[in-house]
Amino acid sequence: MPKTIELELIINPNSLYSSNNKPSIGFCSKIANGKVKQLTVFHTCRETLVNEFRSFVRASMIPGSVDSNTKHLWSRKKIPVDKARLIFLKRADAKTPDTAMKRKATFTKAMRQGVKMANLIEENAGWSKTKLYPVKITKWLAHGGNGYADGRRIDNEEKANIYLTAFVVEGTIRWFNSPYLLSLWSLLIRAGAFPATARIRTHKGLVDKLTTVRRDHVLNNKNHLEGKRCSGPDTNLILQSFDVWTIITKYYSTIFKGRKMTDNYAKTAMKGSYVDSEGIHVLSQGKGSDPLIKKRIKEICTKKEIPLDIYIQRKYK
Repeated sequence: MPKTIELELIINPNSLYSSNNKPSIGFCSKIANGKVKQLTVFHTCRETLVNEFRSFVRASMIPGSVDSNTKHLWSRKKIPVDKARLIFLKRADAKTPDTAMKRKATFTKAMRQGVKMANLIEENAGWSKTKLYPVKITKWLAHGGNGYADGRRIDNEEKANIYLTAFVVEGTIRWFNSPYLLSLWSLLIRAGAFPATARIRTHKGLVDKLTTVRRDHVLNNKNHLEGKRCSGPDTNLILQSFDVWTIITKYYSTIFKGRKMTDNYAKTAMKGSYVDSEGIHVLSQGKGSDPLIKKRIKEICTKKEIPLDIYIQRKYK
């Protein structure tokens, strides 16, 4: 497997305005001959990413399944399910190439740490580790269109690889098997951008750090994840859900025993409508719409004497 792979986009890269704040995430093909293709739209919201995959599962794996989201033609493309693969892409909204390259380096460091976060959870669960592949953007479907009119406008391969930074992450198919796990995987990788995760090197260190941060967050209204006092959405999701991360991965075989991917995504209506799909934070608060999964998690916690946060315990009564 080459260290750097070539990426073919099916979008106009000048349309990626919002990816400067958070990376855009999309699904891709298998890596073949050192190349990979974008298969779906990009999402900056992780839960719309989950919803995209749900649409694919329902459209391609469940005969006669119909809902409003399966009408999206991109979701009907064949997303490989031998392994879990995602593209993380970020645009550096910089005025000069030098500034763009500095932001590229920052994003690269964040992605490496994010994959390290996922690896800590995987190691504890006995799973194969997520791999990170840097990407060189070689072509895209659309040129021109709306976008930047100055020197930041991407109209050739050289500019694409200065102002856009992309990675493919590849992990066990378990990450795709449930909306909760896909939500968690993308959250872990995105959390690599937070200053507080930079020195986390072990699973115990991860749990201890998040436990301390949650205590300070609740008692002192401090936010030590994103490096500022105000609370960002990812911080809240992490602090609400990290109790469940180890449970749903380490006891994966028990929780998902006898279930296929279609069983986990085939609900008539998932929790919420569009942007509040069955993410890891929904499960951690006991609000998931899958009663069997919640029942099995509660049984594991009781049997193994695993303490949950007091607020989560109330939800799981």
